[in-house]
Amino acid sequence: MKRLAVLALFALLPLTTVHAQDVGSVAGVVRDKATGVPLDGAEVSIVAAPGAAHRAGVTGRDGRFTIIGVPVGEVTVQARHIGHASLLQTVTIAAGDTATADFVLQPQAVELEGVVVVGYGTQRREDVTGAVASVSSDEFVAAPARDAASLIEGKIPGLAVTTANGDPRAGTEISLRGTGTLRGPRSPLVLIDGVPGNLATVAPQDIASIDVLKDGSAAAVYGSRASNGVILISTKRGAGGPPRIRYESYANMQTLYRSPGFLTAADYRSLIAKGYGFTDFGYTTNWQSQVLRQPAGENQNVTITGGGGVTNYTAALNVQNDQGIFLRSNNRDVTARMHVDHAMYDGRLRADLNMLTSVTNSFFGPDYRYTWRQTLIRNPTDRVVNDTGAWQERSGYFYVNPVGLIDEDNGAEEDRNLRLHGTLTLRPIANLQFSLLGGTERGSVEQGDATTRPTSSASTACRAATR
Repeated sequence: MKRLAVLALFALLPLTTVHAQDVGSVAGVVRDKATGVPLDGAEVSIVAAPGAAHRAGVTGRDGRFTIIGVPVGEVTVQARHIGHASLLQTVTIAAGDTATADFVLQPQAVELEGVVVVGYGTQRREDVTGAVASVSSDEFVAAPARDAASLIEGKIPGLAVTTANGDPRAGTEISLRGTGTLRGPRSPLVLIDGVPGNLATVAPQDIASIDVLKDGSAAAVYGSRASNGVILISTKRGAGGPPRIRYESYANMQTLYRSPGFLTAADYRSLIAKGYGFTDFGYTTNWQSQVLRQPAGENQNVTITGGGGVTNYTAALNVQNDQGIFLRSNNRDVTARMHVDHAMYDGRLRADLNMLTSVTNSFFGPDYRYTWRQTLIRNPTDRVVNDTGAWQERSGYFYVNPVGLIDEDNGAEEDRNLRLHGTLTLRPIANLQFSLLGGTERGSVEQGDATTRPTSSASTACRAATR
C-alpha cells in the first residue's frame, strides 16, 4: 500500500510542474492614432481570461508593455490612456510564448478610474474619505532633485518642502501639518515599497509615484508614527520584455540669493573717522567670499529592465556628487537597487525581492556653524594670511581665522547601508489576497578627522562608530 502511495505521488509531480508552466505573456506597443507617437503610462490589462486573476501592465516612454503569467488560450486585452478612447483586442496565448498585441488609440476626452495607495492597499479615488494626494512620475518637478521631497515640491496643498541649510548631506525637510511640537519629531513617516526609510533612501530617478496621507486617519494603520502624516514611495519596476538600458545625467549649480549685510572695510573706516574706537589693520577683506562658494553638482543614473514570461527584473545604479555652500563641504552618494518579480501557478503566487545598498562619502571637518560665526565677527580691515604665509590671527576670546579653520581641519566620513526585503503574495481566488513581508537592514558609519592648526586649541582626533 505504501509503495502505491509513493508511486502515485511521483506520478502527480510532473503534472503539477507542467501545469505551473502552462502560461505565456503578451507584449506590444501603444501609440497615438493622430500622431503615431508612443504613449507613456498607458494601462494594458487582461479583461477576459479563463480562470485567471487580473493581470495588467503599464507602458514606458517608448510605449512598450509586457504582461506575464497569462494562461494559455484566447484572451481579451484592453488598452487605456487618459485622453484616449479605450480599445479591446483578442489574442491567443501559447505556453511559453509571447503574443503580440499592438494598439493605436483614438484621442478622446475620457476620464479613467483613479486609484491611489492607502495604507497597505489601494482604493478608488472617489471612495477615499481621508486627505490623500497622489503624484506620479509624469507630474514630478522637472528639475534636478536632491531627494524624494524635491519631486513633489509645490504639487500638494498643505505640504511644505524646505532646504534647512547648505550642507549637501542635510537633504530637505518636509512638513504636512505645520509645527505641532517643539521637541518631538516633526517629520512624517516615510515608507519605500512598504518598508520604513527616509526621503534620501532611494534615488529620485527610481521613484514611480509618491502618495501622501495627510490626515489623522493614517494613525489607524501605522500608529503614533503617522502623527505627522505618511509619505508612501513606490519605486519603478520593469514590465518585462527584452533588456532595455536607460541612462540619465544632469548637472546643477546653486547661488546664494541674499547674504547678511555687515560692515565693509569702507564702513569701518568711515565710522573710525567719526570717532568710533574700531581698529583699522589697513587691509580690505570680504570674509564671506573667503569661505563661501557657488556649489555645483552632477548626477548619473543607469537603469536596466527586462524579463521573460514569469520573471521580471530591474537594476539601477545612481552616482551623485554634490558640493555644499562652504568650501570643502563635498558629498558623494552611490546607490544600487535590484528588484526581481517572479510569478507562479498561473499568477496566483507572486514573489518580490528587493535589494538596496548605498555608500556615502563626505567631508568631515570643521564645525561650519562655528566657522560661520567667526566669519561674521571678523574685522573686514584684517587680512587672511600674514607676511610669512601663516594664517593671520589676533588675540581675543574665541576669535579665530575662519579660512584657517576650513583649510586646516581634515576628515572623512563613510556611511554604508544595506536593505533587503521581500514580499510573498497569494491570491487563491478573485478579490482575496494574502501577503507576507519580511526584511532586514544593516548599516555602518566610520568617521576620522585631524587638524594641523598650530594653536593651543589644536588637537588630533580619530574616531569610529558602527551602528
